[in-house]
Amino acid sequence: MSMKRAVYTTTATKVMQKGQVLYHACLPAQVLIQHAEVNRWNANKKTQKGYQRNVVRKKVYEIRDFVLHSDALLPQNITLCTGNKSAVKFVATTPLINKGKNGHLRYSFGKQSWYGQLKLYNNTKLWVLDGQHRTAGLKAAIAENDKVQDFPVSVVIVDNITQAKQREIFLTTNNTSWKLQNDISLQLQADQWQDPKTRSKAHMYAKDWQIKATVLCNALNKDLNSMWHNRIRLPNETTEEAQDKLIRQTMFVGSCRGLYTDTLFRSFSDADQAKLMASYWNAIANTWGDQVANPNKYCILRTPMRAVNKVLPQVYIYTKDTYDKVDAETIGYTLEQMKEKLHPEFWDNNSVHGAMELGTGARGVNKMTAILREAIPNKPL
Repeated sequence: MSMKRAVYTTTATKVMQKGQVLYHACLPAQVLIQHAEVNRWNANKKTQKGYQRNVVRKKVYEIRDFVLHSDALLPQNITLCTGNKSAVKFVATTPLINKGKNGHLRYSFGKQSWYGQLKLYNNTKLWVLDGQHRTAGLKAAIAENDKVQDFPVSVVIVDNITQAKQREIFLTTNNTSWKLQNDISLQLQADQWQDPKTRSKAHMYAKDWQIKATVLCNALNKDLNSMWHNRIRLPNETTEEAQDKLIRQTMFVGSCRGLYTDTLFRSFSDADQAKLMASYWNAIANTWGDQVANPNKYCILRTPMRAVNKVLPQVYIYTKDTYDKVDAETIGYTLEQMKEKLHPEFWDNNSVHGAMELGTGARGVNKMTAILREAIPNKPL
């Protein structure tokens, strides 16, 4: 059996942090970009969907231009990880201890912490947990000036962790700063919540209703019988992929806040919540088809959507009491009665009689909600 030959060896420090192996090292930029991989979140993956966001090209170019300056410094560590034990090899040489002036032991980092040599192989993949823009910027800088290949980059490599653990570290690293967009953060936490093994960690950086609303949003987006099927723009989708989408995921999630303060709606299971929302919005699309299909002209999918969703429980109660069942058809009967009480231009963006004239803040939403509730018939016919 032939032994693997290392393609790069560097001095490194191995430390144990709560039982997890970490390597602290310095890599030339060229070696870094040869081995760095990005596990980007993708809704189309059935399993192991990833966790990284799309790169912002402007940031990449800014880092490239900065690195090309002769006095450029990138002192922050890039955080990487491996997904299996054989990705790298560490050869220990000297125990890691902290000695005082006279050589006396001041602090020992434990029997498993060492100075040594870290070996990388041809097939070594170093997954980027934090620093993908810096990595991409270095790659772009090398394309402009090959002298950047030798630019030293400080790295921390978390050894042999699962993708679930990678996602957890990614969320922790990015949610404690301003860097992570809200959509990918919510999506990753919703993925955690749906996995029983990681559910307990899903509420670290978002409120309970935000995570549940994201799960609801995903269910509607996948439902072949819902008017929302493939119409919600998910994280990391390109402009081309989002051409036919009606609304961003974050806006949809935000519009559901009022629903999750309602006792009746919260009493339903996740599946029943999704079924009810699908029926409700299918009925809305039948009642106000043009208004839903033209979000640039009409506002029903903008701020007023928060009010529209907020009155769903009252629409449900009236529909059930009146027609003894709740589906898209019977909800449609209720909405037609409401439509007669609303001004014909209520959803028009530019109408003085429109919902947008009430304001886009909390007070405006409360006024819209009051008008919609007033339009619901008071009692069964």
